[in-house]
Amino acid sequence: MTVEQSLARAAPPAAPFYVSGDRPASKYRFYTFPPGWIGELHPAPARQFLALMSGAVEMETTDGAVRRFAPGDLVLLEDTSGRGHVTRNIGEGYATYLVVPAPAA
Repeated sequence: MTVEQSLARAAPPAAPFYVSGDRPASKYRFYTFPPGWIGELHPAPARQFLALMSGAVEMETTDGAVRRFAPGDLVLLEDTSGRGHVTRNIGEGYATYLVVPAPAA
């Protein structure tokens, strides 16, 4: 997904920085996975952004690609049909995501 941004004075007197246009977000939730948790192969329940707040998570797609996520990483889940993905908490502690549903593309 590409998000267009332009240089703007969005928080004067701070120096200009890049800002996107506003997008609707009417709700959010948190997902927290205990240590050792594995979400077996499943589709995403909805198109959604996940921002990892704490912990370490690994996601594996049906084609075998594996990505690791650390705090601050953002992912857009769009695999709402088909076989989906596997999610694993690979850290020693709890992993918490801030989840924001995303409108259909």
